[in-house]
Amino acid sequence: MVLDDVARARVRAFRATPPAEGQPLIWLRSVRDCQVSGLRARPGTRAVLRLSGSDTTRVSLMGNDFGHVDQIAMVDGSVVETALRLEGNVMPARLAPRSPPGQTLAID
Repeated sequence: MVLDDVARARVRAFRATPPAEGQPLIWLRSVRDCQVSGLRARPGTRAVLRLSGSDTTRVSLMGNDFGHVDQIAMVDGSVVETALRLEGNVMPARLAPRSPPGQTLAID
């Protein structure tokens, strides 16, 4: 799915077959005030999101399941660092905190 020059978009419960050749499920170009929620990426998904366009800002990923993805977001150099916010998502296991061998990690 591609959104180009869009404001105030809401993407909810999006489901798709992983794209070929490692392309992202969602490409946001010049998008302002966008929220993606309820997405559950299927196994084999290389990237969930691509952000491009210097005016892309206020993109939120909230309440999604990224447990089976290689990369959550591909962010082009023209996009400001603060454009993307992540909140309450299930993250890939390789990104989860790990405890040192022989110790238990407490997560509040």
